[in-house]
Amino acid sequence: MSEQLQEAPKEVPNIPDESSGSGSKLAPALKNIFFALVLFVVIVASFMISFSLGKKLLSPVGKLSDKPAHIEIPTPPASLATFVKQGSKPILPNSKIKVKSSGVKARKAVYPVSHSISNGYFKVVAGTFSGKGNASTLVNKLNNNGFSAFTKKSYSRWRVQVGAYKQKSLAQKQVNALKQKGFNANIIYEK
Repeated sequence: MSEQLQEAPKEVPNIPDESSGSGSKLAPALKNIFFALVLFVVIVASFMISFSLGKKLLSPVGKLSDKPAHIEIPTPPASLATFVKQGSKPILPNSKIKVKSSGVKARKAVYPVSHSISNGYFKVVAGTFSGKGNASTLVNKLNNNGFSAFTKKSYSRWRVQVGAYKQKSLAQKQVNALKQKGFNANIIYEK
């Protein structure tokens, strides 16, 4: 008797498949939200860094001074004076270069009334100082008394000059005017 036992099929518990279950939709959504949040933080941080760097670069370095700038205008050298006198043809000493005229006429140099183009000037000097501070003090006093004075570096000293004239008589008039207001002045001749 051969009895064959037939076993009844066992029931397998119903476990939800990961690919088709409700938990599978939540994980990619969390990943996307996390990625978007990280991306947002990176963008905001980069804007904050660039803004702070730009603010440092574009902000003024310091407060600008209220003092007026002092610009010294030197007298023209003799070579320039000769150039202006002769028009547009420059003098080239010991040179074999030929200069062609461009056809444009040279304009006459414009100087204040007290200046004139010549080989030299009679300069009115109110003082010479080793320090620029003392020279500037005298310039301020002269300017406050109606004179047009400026400082000029002369070798290792600072010269306070009140004018430069082609004619000595004009320079002497300036010296007399300075002496009337209590200032000492001398005339020097320079080329």
